[in-house]
Amino acid sequence: MAMKLADARRMTAAADKAGVRLTIGQVRRFCPEWAKMKQIVQSGTLGSPVIWRFAAGGRPANPWFRDETKGGGPLLDGAIHNYDFALQMLGPVDSVQASSAQFDKTSVGADTASAILNFASGAQHSLIWSWGMAPGAPSASLNDLIGPKGSLQFGMTASTPPKGFDGSKQGAFTFKGAKGKERVFTYKRRDMFLDQAKHVVNCFDKGEQPLVTGADAMAALEVGLAVLKSGKARRTISL
Repeated sequence: MAMKLADARRMTAAADKAGVRLTIGQVRRFCPEWAKMKQIVQSGTLGSPVIWRFAAGGRPANPWFRDETKGGGPLLDGAIHNYDFALQMLGPVDSVQASSAQFDKTSVGADTASAILNFASGAQHSLIWSWGMAPGAPSASLNDLIGPKGSLQFGMTASTPPKGFDGSKQGAFTFKGAKGKERVFTYKRRDMFLDQAKHVVNCFDKGEQPLVTGADAMAALEVGLAVLKSGKARRTISL
């Protein structure tokens, strides 16, 4: 939305004053995969508290992604979608802890960082993300959730897929619990970008507010800016 909360507030205020419906492209709100993840977590399948673990690495094609003055780097420009969705799934954030680094000397500021978001609910979201790796260098990724009752893995990892499962049309999560217990949750694959575009156009046609509001975007931005601040200061930042 912006690199400063003050700018985001001015955007929201200007839209309100002009009677314009403001929305921000938090596309994961329209992702069937993450929607299923939220449903599973909030159903209590994993128990409480839950820890959502995420790790990724690579190198964006465009150098401006590695300029923290233009986009904030991976834990703002990239992870803003994580923050927005985590707020919807796990509730408000109490504090963040982060540590940042610079892998590539041509980057402007930090291009690599790790962070932990601590939620009022007791849940956590941990992230490790780099955009400063050597061009073409491979990196394993991690995206899963753990809780007192077991783990939730992205994809079909069950020993036996459910009858009728079609991986070309369906996605899946696999819960793995005590004593070898497995349960598969499926969802229909859809194009989240297309669904988001259709939703926004439909809302504007009807004069309605789209799902994601300026306030939503500011809440995610506040978390992201706190992560950047914590990464530089290497101390806990309370929200």
